[in-house]
Amino acid sequence: MLVIANCVTGPADLAAWIEDEYRIVLSTLDDVSGFHDFYLRKLIAANEECTFVSLTTWDDMSDFRAWRHSEVFLSAHRARVDRAKFGRLRTPRRYDYLVTGAPDLAELDSLVLASLIDSDHLPSGSTATFEGILNYARAAG
Repeated sequence: MLVIANCVTGPADLAAWIEDEYRIVLSTLDDVSGFHDFYLRKLIAANEECTFVSLTTWDDMSDFRAWRHSEVFLSAHRARVDRAKFGRLRTPRRYDYLVTGAPDLAELDSLVLASLIDSDHLPSGSTATFEGILNYARAAG
């Protein structure tokens, strides 16, 4: 199983807008081939920015890529025409993790935090934690 972590950071006053953007994307995923779960996590850190991390689980990279090149993906991301807000975000970061079995959110939180520190997205020694905002598992069948 593949977990894609998409990290978006911006000024704290954009937190509600960022969360709404992720909800729009989630609303389009239910019928996407190879998609399993969506978790939205908010990094709780002592700074004036907000970082959201979406964790999506997929059967494999080919399913994720097919979604990224689909009309469903494009329609979900059309809301980003608000360039005034979108332009205030830092460059998004994406991390890919291969996991066996169901994802362990605590383990994924640790992996994402380490990746953000390694990429200098967060200062070395950061001890931030994650707050769960939204958890969604596609119904089996």
